[in-house]
Amino acid sequence: MRRGEATWRRPALAPPPSGQRPTRRRIAAATVLLAGFALLLAAAILAPLPAGAASPTPGAAAAPHASAVPHASAASHVGATPAPPPGGLHLPGLILWPPAVAFLVPLVAGFAAMPWAIGVLAKAGMGQRVREEGPQSHLAKSGTPTAGGLAVIAVILLAALLVDRHGAILPDLGALLLGAGLGLADDLATVKLTGGERGLRARQKIGLQLLIGLVLGWWMLQLHQDSQLFPFTGHWRMGALFVPVVALALVASSNAFNLTDGSDGLAPGVMALVALFVALIARHLGGGHADAPLVRLMLATMGGLLAFLAYNFPPARVFLGGVGSEGIGLLIAATAISAGLLWLLPLLALVPVAETLSVIAQVYSFKRYGRRVLRMSPLHHHFQLGGWSEWRVAVSAWGVTWASGMFCLLVTRTAT
Repeated sequence: MRRGEATWRRPALAPPPSGQRPTRRRIAAATVLLAGFALLLAAAILAPLPAGAASPTPGAAAAPHASAVPHASAASHVGATPAPPPGGLHLPGLILWPPAVAFLVPLVAGFAAMPWAIGVLAKAGMGQRVREEGPQSHLAKSGTPTAGGLAVIAVILLAALLVDRHGAILPDLGALLLGAGLGLADDLATVKLTGGERGLRARQKIGLQLLIGLVLGWWMLQLHQDSQLFPFTGHWRMGALFVPVVALALVASSNAFNLTDGSDGLAPGVMALVALFVALIARHLGGGHADAPLVRLMLATMGGLLAFLAYNFPPARVFLGGVGSEGIGLLIAATAISAGLLWLLPLLALVPVAETLSVIAQVYSFKRYGRRVLRMSPLHHHFQLGGWSEWRVAVSAWGVTWASGMFCLLVTRTAT
């Protein structure tokens, strides 16, 4: 038993249910997915730079996208020698050091610090309250430390400070902190309240999220980030529509990722994959160093989430909580928008979108027709009540996210 973890034990951990034990098929599926992670990460770190990619000056604002073809100015520097990334080790033709550090720092630091964080959360009384109307198999999770997303956010910020203090990522870090603050308030209210109360009310939460979204949308507009990629057509500036559309997209993303965080291993794996594909597409569209700060931020996010996932595999020892799912979900959505991927975001986050639509469909059908379309919503509960283990739900969701991410990657290659 590691130091810091002896203060809390889940009452029903030994032995795990037969459906949670990793069979050979599950281990093989997880190995294939992790191998895919490694291959795409290698592509993001080691892919050759296009000729003429220029390195941005730290602290400067992001250059605006071209209205039709992004970063068209790079074409005028064909044959130029790529400048080394600021503060990083440069090898000819490679962006090697800063992306690797951005990924490895939160991965190693998060994995090492998580047992201590679990102990601190347990001592602080941050035990998860499980709904009695939820799946009966989840009742054993009551008391599991929640708000573990605080540790993930800490290592992401650490990587940002060490590797990248570029002005282009400030709105995205602002989204992370604002979303995390709102989620933490909800977590604290949920844990500390008694009876049937469940934290912040929906209207209060959505109102605050809209305010945050409007502020972030205005901030991004000031940095000329309103040029967004429309699939199969190219980049177009949204102008005055940008701020309200971004606000709605950020509210939807925050709640969608929060709904996804309801089954062991589900949300961290899905979010890590979405972050990876945002990094890959941003690097492709950015033409080398142009969007490098966004790429490194997403690699840091993926590293922190993978470290957390090691402790969130079924049966989970800690949960992300609202602070993690809403804060990191808002970070991923904001970074995707900064990279010009607003209209691809629903495809990149296909699983969270499906979770949200399942709740909407369930509520509408029950209120309108008096019957349910699913056994239980969100969607992962429907499959669990149908006999799926949490492990199977998580791996299936990762596979869907992988497929949707690869489709988006192909779409961006045909559009540019």
